[in-house]
Amino acid sequence: MPANPSTDRSNLVNALLIMLTAITAVFILIMAKDILVPLVLGTFLALLLFPAAEQMERKGWPRILTNLVLIILFFAGLSGVIFVVVKLFFNFSEDLPFIKEQINQKILTFQGWLEGVIGMSPKQQQELFASRTGMVFDTAGQLFKNIFTATTGTIFKIGILPVFTFMFLYYRDKFRQFLFKMLPQSTHYRADNIIREISYVTPSYLKGLLIVVSILVVVNSAVFFFIGVRHPLFFGIVAALFNLIPYLGTIIGYLVALVFVLGAQSLDVAVALVITFIVVQFVENNILTPNITGVNVSINPFVTILMIVVGGMIWGLPGMFIVIPIMSMFKIACENIPNLRPIAFLIGV
Repeated sequence: MPANPSTDRSNLVNALLIMLTAITAVFILIMAKDILVPLVLGTFLALLLFPAAEQMERKGWPRILTNLVLIILFFAGLSGVIFVVVKLFFNFSEDLPFIKEQINQKILTFQGWLEGVIGMSPKQQQELFASRTGMVFDTAGQLFKNIFTATTGTIFKIGILPVFTFMFLYYRDKFRQFLFKMLPQSTHYRADNIIREISYVTPSYLKGLLIVVSILVVVNSAVFFFIGVRHPLFFGIVAALFNLIPYLGTIIGYLVALVFVLGAQSLDVAVALVITFIVVQFVENNILTPNITGVNVSINPFVTILMIVVGGMIWGLPGMFIVIPIMSMFKIACENIPNLRPIAFLIGV
């Protein structure tokens, strides 16, 4: 049977509309990230604090007072963590000149070994590599300062986060009623199921993730101290915080410590660090995360890694952290909408 030209044109137009919608959505997400990132983070924090707020309100606490107490306590703890990390960073940055000296000594040792192997004098090697390696080492301190400046800039940009969190908690009933007013009556039961599942699964996952990160801070710091890594608490916190990124986070966090150890310390410590990474990665993936965060957020590894890359491209480091909770909420919605259940099946384990 010959193809229908009008049907082909209609399919082409639909495909072009979908592509245009996707491109427009990505453009809006990138251009509006300064407001969307704190808005999404405020939503997640509101969901994280929601169970405690609900319990306090059941005991007779006024909603305004409940929200204020919970938000003040949470951000007071967060400020304490930031203060410790900043102080540890400055202590580490003071050690950068010594680290550079250690690296230069290792380069001289390597140049002597290379001269004996291929007969190239240190002067020739320096002419060949100095223009590149010198640039790297001379700007190492500036690189750390740039990273820190970007981080503090992000912190200031999300200074409105407590306000968003308070508003989401305070007006949660109004948002719920607005959603029901926008949807047909026949879909209210399904929408209520989606809201209840998200209100249960997301706080459970986020709370479990924070517990895992806290445990890893202690474990990483203790092991780093035991094997002789300098600045063990700083690198222990860095490695643990990167664990907020599934699959790739632990690798990135330990890679930061490994680069430092290879440059400024002995090979024995580097080998011990690699062994530590293997053990911690196994324990975290097979014991800590499954038993603490639970199996509620069941997204397959391929989709997880793909979305982490996409989140990083769109929103940078914050996008890598928050994309998985967003995907878990999207998966819950797809599971409750018959036409979207194939998508839930595709992204699930």
